[in-house]
Amino acid sequence: MTHKVSRAVHFPQSFPKGAFAPEGLLNFMPSDRESKDADFYAVSVVCRCVMPSDGKVHEYGQKIAEKQNAAFFDREGHAPPEEKKRTYLAYYDLAYAKLREVVLDFYKIAVRAIPEDGEIAHLEIHFVRNEVESDSPKRRRADRGAAISAIMDRLVGPYTLPVDASEKELRARQAELPVLR
Repeated sequence: MTHKVSRAVHFPQSFPKGAFAPEGLLNFMPSDRESKDADFYAVSVVCRCVMPSDGKVHEYGQKIAEKQNAAFFDREGHAPPEEKKRTYLAYYDLAYAKLREVVLDFYKIAVRAIPEDGEIAHLEIHFVRNEVESDSPKRRRADRGAAISAIMDRLVGPYTLPVDASEKELRARQAELPVLR
């Protein structure tokens, strides 16, 4: 059995500036959102060992979109406008062995179990600062960017959410996703 994780694709998060972008899909967030140079950066994924069926991964992705839309409502007092409404589209898979091939100069990669809202399948991929010193946040940012590109090269998918032919906008967004093997 190949151990792997899956990363959900949501609109508009994975479509900054209106088009699909790797940095939108793999948006590693800093541990300290106030810092421009955090100790680690993380992105959420799900463990396929815990959630092995495509249907369960799709359900989880939809649940995340619903949760984020509800959080917007709680924060703003109204539903998100159409351009900010989260919509789940698909997911990409990443084999652990392929992730371990990615080498960074200033970070090490770790996969950590971080259950979220009681969901034990929730993991995070972390870029954790290593002992190698860099004199420049710009060099560390470039290191993270190169790692994101290397991870994109190792993704497989998309595995799109089955949708009715009448959902033209959703199908059009799904059609924009790059096929990666």
